[in-house]
Amino acid sequence: MSFSFDFRLIEVAMELATLEEHLDMIERQIASGEREAQDSFDAQVKALEPEDEGERQLLRDERYYHIEVVLPRVFRNPFLVSLFSVYETSVTEVARLLQRDRARESLSTTYEAGSSIVRKSTTVTFSSSTYRGTTRDGSIS
Repeated sequence: MSFSFDFRLIEVAMELATLEEHLDMIERQIASGEREAQDSFDAQVKALEPEDEGERQLLRDERYYHIEVVLPRVFRNPFLVSLFSVYETSVTEVARLLQRDRARESLSTTYEAGSSIVRKSTTVTFSSSTYRGTTRDGSIS
């Protein structure tokens, strides 16, 4: 029994695992930032006079905006850029692997005027005075 290991896309898998760990860290940072914002809000509310309802509402609005909009945007947007970068690299790597596999199958692709032309290699065999040519896919020419 023999085993065959394919390590061609291991780098992509490692990058995705790293991004997963990074996302977990980002979510912990966001939760920590939310707690800090809430503590700051509570301290500011305690310092207000009881009749300052307008100030309380302003602080609530600022806290909501900070927790629900600013923190996620600051932490998640750079992560999305990194995620897209890994996606782009992965697609490029898979395309390269497919090109190499096709090259091994003796297919060559050329691009002329925006269209692709695939050329198949032809094998010629002679048997008892008859000419027979077969292409790689087995069709007889």
